[in-house]
Amino acid sequence: MKQFYLFLLYVFIFGLGIFIGGFSRFLWLVTYQKSIIEKKFIYKPLIEAKGGGNTPQEAWIGYLNALEKGNIEEALEYVWPEEREKFRETLLKLKQKGFLDEYAKNFDKVLIKPLKIYKTLEENEVLFENRQTINKEVELKMTEDERTKNFLIELWKNEPEIFTATSTIIFKYNPYSKKWLIKE
Repeated sequence: MKQFYLFLLYVFIFGLGIFIGGFSRFLWLVTYQKSIIEKKFIYKPLIEAKGGGNTPQEAWIGYLNALEKGNIEEALEYVWPEEREKFRETLLKLKQKGFLDEYAKNFDKVLIKPLKIYKTLEENEVLFENRQTINKEVELKMTEDERTKNFLIELWKNEPEIFTATSTIIFKYNPYSKKWLIKE
């Protein structure tokens, strides 16, 4: 009888080993497959993103330099992949109107300082301030929407024709390329 219980104990331990081994293998496969799916489909644009800067400052300078040369595609390499179409549309409109160079030169190439991270920012994002020179006449020519033009006219009514304002720029770190990109 003692041998029978010993046999049952061995069978139980063997079965438990198979169960735990199979379950852990199942978990490993699910995790592995998830990472493959993420890399092939979800994060593919991030993995393939080649541009950006080692710091937000480098990304900003690269973006502005490309715009000053009139190279929109090079400038878009410094932009977060999901935002590129929106940026492309805006930059193409500016180029068609002849304001692309003016737009790029309006911004200061030196980022002032990182601001406190607000709750609306995602992980690996940082918000910087930047000085922008605004020429009211040129800005209003670049603006197509009448409501926006009227808002800007009202907002700037007490400002001189050319003045300096502060804008904010959000940069996001790409963990795959290990580069910073402009998000907004």
